[in-house]
Amino acid sequence: FPTRRSSDLCRDINNDGVTEVGGMYIPKGWEDEAFAAIPFINVYADYNIDGTRDTIEERYVDNEQNFYITIPPEWYQKFTIKKLDKGVRLISNVDEKILFEVKWIDKESYTDSKNKLGETEDIIFYNESKDKSLIPIDNFHLLEDEF
Repeated sequence: FPTRRSSDLCRDINNDGVTEVGGMYIPKGWEDEAFAAIPFINVYADYNIDGTRDTIEERYVDNEQNFYITIPPEWYQKFTIKKLDKGVRLISNVDEKILFEVKWIDKESYTDSKNKLGETEDIIFYNESKDKSLIPIDNFHLLEDEF
């Protein structure tokens, strides 16, 4: 089962004083995978008195590598995940364009020619894209930065 903290389920994700309800969905193409292998997408929403739901934020969270990527509203429920060896890609469900890519490497193996996204004590997170990502690189966050 994916690792979940109770703080992941309900929280004020946008700091507006209203606690959002957390949930998850399975990205396209992962429906038949073993539950533990599915890269769930986290969704935080507000529910209105009339029963409607407003999505406040979607994120891809990699609990194993301790990072998350916030998804711009125009891509909500319109992307899937492709796992790489020491990396992950967020890919459009419509035209299969790469929206965002993150890779990780041990610090001693890193070269400055890569675009560094963040680092922990042992790991550098980077991408090799020379083109502008469809999801801004500022949407990459280390989980430790959130607390």
